[in-house]
Amino acid sequence: PEFDLSLALLTATVLAAGVVRGLSGFGTGLIVAPIAGALYDPVTAVVLLVIIDSLPTLPVALPVVQLARWREVLPVMLCAPQSLVLRDYHVDNLMTVSGRDGIARCGLLDFQDAVVGPVTYDLVSLLEDARRDITPAVVTEMLKRYYAAMGSKLDPAACAASYAALGAQRNAKIIGIFTRLSRRDGKHGYLQHIPRVWRLLEGDLQHPALAPVRQWFDAEIPTVLRRPPDEPSMTKEAHA
Repeated sequence: PEFDLSLALLTATVLAAGVVRGLSGFGTGLIVAPIAGALYDPVTAVVLLVIIDSLPTLPVALPVVQLARWREVLPVMLCAPQSLVLRDYHVDNLMTVSGRDGIARCGLLDFQDAVVGPVTYDLVSLLEDARRDITPAVVTEMLKRYYAAMGSKLDPAACAASYAALGAQRNAKIIGIFTRLSRRDGKHGYLQHIPRVWRLLEGDLQHPALAPVRQWFDAEIPTVLRRPPDEPSMTKEAHA
C-alpha cells in the first residue's frame, strides 16, 4: 500500500504522547499541537488534539490500524458548524446561578480546556452522559429542539453523523479513562458506569458513517469483552 507520511507521523506522535503521559501524568497538548498544526488544517488539528490528548496508553501494535479507522471518519466529525467547545459539558458541570434570569441562570464549570470545534461535541457530551441514563425520548426531543433553534445554520443529517462520530470517540475515550482510574488510581467506583458507556458507544457505531470504526471494534473487541474490567482485588482472588 502507498506510504502515508502524515498517518505515520501522527501514529508516532500518539505513541510518544503515551510515553510522555506515562512518565509525567500531564496532558500532551503542548507537545502534539505543533506537529498536528503542521500536518493538518486548523479545524482538523483541533479534533486530532481532542482525540490524542484523551487516548489512554495503547499497546504498540494497535494504534496504526485504529488511528487509520478514526482518520476515515474525521471528515464526518467536521460536518457540523464550528464554535466554542467546552469538552466536558454535562449536568454535573452546569450550576444554577441565583439572581439571574433566563439562560444567564446557567453557570458553567470546568471550562479550562475549551477549544474551537464542532458544535456537536458538547451536544453529545450533554445527551450521552456517562454517569446517568437519559431516555431515548428525551434525547430525541432535545435534538429536535436544538436543530429547530439552530435553523438554517446546520444540516440535520450532517450533524447527526457528526454527533454519532464524536459520540463514539468520546465514549471510547471515557471507557479508557474510567479503566485507567481504576487500575492506576484505585478509583473503582468509575467501573459501574462502563456498561452504560459501552451501550452509548455501540449505539453511536450503528450510524453508517461509522462503519470503518465499527468494523475495527468488532474485530478487536468482540461483544463478550465489552464489559468493565475486574477490580485488581477480584483478579487476585480469582488466581488465589
